[in-house]
Amino acid sequence: MLHCRVVNIDEWLPNDDEWDHALQLVQPLERNRIKKLHSRNVAKRTLVGRLLARYAIQSDLQLPNCKINLARTPEGKPVLKNLKPPKQIEGSSGSPLLPTQRNGNPFEYAFNISHHGSW
Repeated sequence: MLHCRVVNIDEWLPNDDEWDHALQLVQPLERNRIKKLHSRNVAKRTLVGRLLARYAIQSDLQLPNCKINLARTPEGKPVLKNLKPPKQIEGSSGSPLLPTQRNGNPFEYAFNISHHGSW
Protein backbone atom coordinates (compact mmCIF):
# COMPACT_ATOMS: atom_id res chain seq x y z
CA MET A 1 0.00 0.00 0.00
CA LEU A 2 1.30 3.43 -0.91
CA HIS A 3 0.81 6.49 1.29
CA CYS A 4 1.93 9.98 0.37
CA ARG A 5 2.39 12.64 3.01
CA VAL A 6 3.29 16.20 2.09
CA VAL A 7 4.24 19.30 4.01
CA ASN A 8 4.65 22.85 2.78
CA ILE A 9 7.88 23.56 4.60
CA ASP A 10 7.61 27.32 4.05
CA GLU A 11 4.49 27.40 6.24
CA TRP A 12 6.32 26.06 9.30
CA LEU A 13 8.07 28.96 10.99
CA PRO A 14 9.10 27.54 14.36
CA ASN A 15 10.23 29.74 17.21
CA ASP A 16 13.25 28.56 19.24
CA ASP A 17 11.12 26.54 21.70
CA GLU A 18 9.22 24.78 18.88
CA TRP A 19 12.50 24.05 17.08
CA ASP A 20 14.06 22.58 20.22
CA HIS A 21 10.96 20.47 20.89
CA ALA A 22 10.96 19.13 17.32
CA LEU A 23 14.65 18.24 17.61
CA GLN A 24 13.90 16.20 20.74
CA LEU A 25 11.61 13.95 18.67
CA VAL A 26 14.47 12.54 16.59
CA GLN A 27 17.30 10.25 17.65
CA PRO A 28 20.39 11.89 19.20
CA LEU A 29 22.60 11.01 16.21
CA GLU A 30 20.21 12.71 13.79
CA ARG A 31 19.69 15.63 16.17
CA ASN A 32 23.44 16.27 16.26
CA ARG A 33 23.69 15.90 12.49
CA ILE A 34 20.90 18.47 11.98
CA LYS A 35 22.47 20.91 14.44
CA LYS A 36 25.72 20.85 12.45
CA LEU A 37 24.07 21.88 9.17
CA HIS A 38 25.12 25.40 8.20
CA SER A 39 21.84 26.50 6.61
CA ARG A 40 18.68 26.78 8.75
CA ASN A 41 16.61 25.97 5.62
CA VAL A 42 18.55 22.77 4.98
CA ALA A 43 18.29 21.87 8.67
CA LYS A 44 14.54 22.50 8.59
CA ARG A 45 14.09 20.31 5.49
CA THR A 46 16.13 17.55 7.10
CA LEU A 47 14.23 17.74 10.38
CA VAL A 48 10.82 17.80 8.69
CA GLY A 49 11.80 14.79 6.58
CA ARG A 50 12.81 12.84 9.68
CA LEU A 51 9.64 13.86 11.51
CA LEU A 52 7.50 12.79 8.54
CA ALA A 53 9.23 9.43 8.39
CA ARG A 54 8.65 8.91 12.11
CA TYR A 55 5.00 9.96 11.77
CA ALA A 56 4.47 7.51 8.90
CA ILE A 57 6.04 4.65 10.85
CA GLN A 58 4.00 5.50 13.96
CA SER A 59 0.79 5.61 11.92
CA ASP A 60 1.42 2.58 9.72
CA LEU A 61 3.03 0.22 12.24
CA GLN A 62 1.54 1.50 15.51
CA LEU A 63 4.95 2.01 17.08
CA PRO A 64 5.52 4.79 19.59
CA ASN A 65 8.11 7.35 18.54
CA CYS A 66 10.47 6.33 21.34
CA LYS A 67 10.63 2.77 19.92
CA ILE A 68 11.47 3.79 16.35
CA ASN A 69 15.12 3.19 15.46
CA LEU A 70 16.15 4.67 12.13
CA ALA A 71 19.50 4.04 10.49
CA ARG A 72 21.05 4.75 7.11
CA THR A 73 22.10 2.43 4.33
CA PRO A 74 25.67 2.77 3.00
CA GLU A 75 24.13 4.98 0.28
CA GLY A 76 22.60 7.28 2.93
CA LYS A 77 18.96 6.20 2.54
CA PRO A 78 17.04 6.14 5.84
CA VAL A 79 15.72 2.71 6.88
CA LEU A 80 13.75 1.31 9.79
CA LYS A 81 16.33 -0.64 11.75
CA ASN A 82 14.24 -2.23 14.48
CA LEU A 83 12.30 -4.92 12.65
CA LYS A 84 12.24 -7.73 15.18
CA PRO A 85 10.55 -11.12 15.55
CA PRO A 86 6.87 -10.86 16.57
CA LYS A 87 6.33 -10.12 20.25
CA GLN A 88 4.78 -7.27 22.16
CA ILE A 89 6.91 -4.11 22.13
CA GLU A 90 6.75 -2.32 25.44
CA GLY A 91 4.98 0.99 25.01
CA SER A 92 3.12 0.05 21.82
CA SER A 93 -0.62 0.49 21.50
CA GLY A 94 -1.28 -3.22 21.98
CA SER A 95 -1.45 -4.10 18.29
CA PRO A 96 0.62 -7.02 16.98
CA LEU A 97 4.30 -6.36 16.62
CA LEU A 98 6.13 -6.04 13.41
CA PRO A 99 6.01 -9.28 11.47
CA THR A 100 9.20 -10.90 10.28
CA GLN A 101 7.44 -12.30 7.21
CA ARG A 102 4.55 -11.34 4.98
CA ASN A 103 3.21 -13.82 2.41
CA GLY A 104 6.28 -15.99 2.94
CA ASN A 105 8.70 -13.14 2.19
CA PRO A 106 10.78 -11.16 4.68
CA PHE A 107 8.83 -8.18 5.99
CA GLU A 108 10.15 -4.83 4.87
CA TYR A 109 8.92 -1.33 5.56
CA ALA A 110 10.02 0.87 2.70
CA PHE A 111 9.75 4.64 2.66
CA ASN A 112 11.26 7.51 0.75
CA ILE A 113 11.83 11.15 1.64
CA SER A 114 12.15 13.70 -1.12
CA HIS A 115 11.56 17.40 -1.54
CA HIS A 116 11.16 19.96 -4.25
CA GLY A 117 10.86 23.66 -3.63
CA SER A 118 8.49 24.26 -0.71
CA TRP A 119 7.29 20.68 -0.71
